[in-house]
Amino acid sequence: MLTVKGLDVAYGRAQVLFGVDLAAPAGALVCVMGRNGVGKTTLLKAITGVLPVRAGQILFNGQDITKLKTHQRVRLGLGYVPQGHETFPQLTVWENLQVAVEAAGGAADRGAVDEALDLFPALPALLRRRAGFLSGGQQQQLAIARALVTRPKMLLLDEPTEGIQPSIILEIEEAVERLHTQAGLAILLVEQYLDLALRLADRFVILDAGEVVRSGDREELRDSSVHQLLSV
Repeated sequence: MLTVKGLDVAYGRAQVLFGVDLAAPAGALVCVMGRNGVGKTTLLKAITGVLPVRAGQILFNGQDITKLKTHQRVRLGLGYVPQGHETFPQLTVWENLQVAVEAAGGAADRGAVDEALDLFPALPALLRRRAGFLSGGQQQQLAIARALVTRPKMLLLDEPTEGIQPSIILEIEEAVERLHTQAGLAILLVEQYLDLALRLADRFVILDAGEVVRSGDREELRDSSVHQLLSV
């Protein structure tokens, strides 16, 4: 479904990714891991078109999307939840979802909104509340729901449990597992917690200094050499 080949990405003169290769098959949950500052967020931003690519190729469902704009990639089926619980704080929960419906250009409908809200039982009671008054965990749930109303074929999640209270982490984990195992949604998940990756991932990719240094299936995550690559 998603194939990244030889990806180089830079911020001005500072190159961050060096020849990154990655494959995420349809229906799979692939976990991108690594220490802070190794290029995980940069990789997701490049895949979604937020950052330009210096070299390499990004294929989605066999189509070269390397030069497409972000909204074009969304309409092809890429859903992106950036790091940091990003919502429109002055808009209500309902309005945040409606913005995504309108931006989807017909790919979303009320059924998609209902399905997204069904994943997070706390949100329906908060539809009239401004997003800026939600807790960090509730904002993260809203951010995921907002991405889902576009009916993505693949969902990209950038550290969805970072800075979230434990009870909401469990709800987010359950939602991600449900999307993966029951809905069959392909997911590319950036995550630092090894235990969470062991519970959720089919495959993993580890970045270090902007390069892929290890990849494999979930069972290989138990290897002590993998633990060393992830230790601070």
